[in-house]
Amino acid sequence: MTSMRVGVMRGGISDEYDISLKTGGAVLKVLAENGGKPRDILITKDGTWHLDGVPVVPENIARQVDVMWNGLHGEYGEDGKVQQLLETLKVPYTGSRPFASALGMNKQLSKRRFLDAGLLTPQGFVVNRGERGEDTARSIFQKMAPPYIVKPLTGGSSIGVVMARTPGQLAALIAGLLASSESIIVEEYIRGREVVAGAVEVGDGMIHSLRPLSVTLPDGEHVFTQNLKHSPGDLYAPVESRAQHDDIAYAMRTLARELSIRHYFTADFISSPHGLYILEVNTLPGLSSTSAFSRMLHEQDSNLGEFVEHMLLLALEGK
Repeated sequence: MTSMRVGVMRGGISDEYDISLKTGGAVLKVLAENGGKPRDILITKDGTWHLDGVPVVPENIARQVDVMWNGLHGEYGEDGKVQQLLETLKVPYTGSRPFASALGMNKQLSKRRFLDAGLLTPQGFVVNRGERGEDTARSIFQKMAPPYIVKPLTGGSSIGVVMARTPGQLAALIAGLLASSESIIVEEYIRGREVVAGAVEVGDGMIHSLRPLSVTLPDGEHVFTQNLKHSPGDLYAPVESRAQHDDIAYAMRTLARELSIRHYFTADFISSPHGLYILEVNTLPGLSSTSAFSRMLHEQDSNLGEFVEHMLLLALEGK
């Protein structure tokens, strides 16, 4: 691997810029520690590409790398756009292909796939810019009892996820969120314990489920927000139930197949008395030291270096 020319993309134009810096930084560090000379490909918030600190166009970068590590989270990096660019440039890259990436980022499209696959998922309604908050909240209240989970239709890292306890709160949140998002989704609140699961492709489309982590929210918190996900406090504990582990592993295999996900991903679930509910998938999990995925690798007695090398080999093989 030390002779391989690896480009590591980080930064980007999305709200997850800082998270992406941490993911890319972790990959750059582990590659350098293992004797490699990775190329630092930083995309600033205005969309300018840099190669080792020098502004450059993507086409020039493509001639200087053998494989690309995609560490861009959120818009552009995780929704299929940069994946399509890399395929056009014929550069192998880590992570899912354009179609699966776009599906994973759009919560309504992925929810339809969940249902088609026979998985439980919260009922949800998409609300688009231009719809009146009060009228929409009243209509949703007639179909679904509060409380509600409200979040942008696209995006990750739990950015913008909030709870509305009454139709009045829902109306206000709809109006506020639609000021900055084209579309949002309002979901029923499923009572239970949140669980984060991860999976790694081992080759030929087969995936290995990592040991899932149960989430314990601080007192008074009901939503696993972005701040909590990336807080230094340890909110995770390995799932002890073998039966629940098996149920989650089945769901992860189903998700990989139905959404055509490759290489690695995570999924958020709610374990409730009524069953296991899939909330959403993340086709490009964060790799910082506080991320759930890094914790799951540790529980697997693996490390980031082994994981990165395996993913790069899969990307080079075109799998």
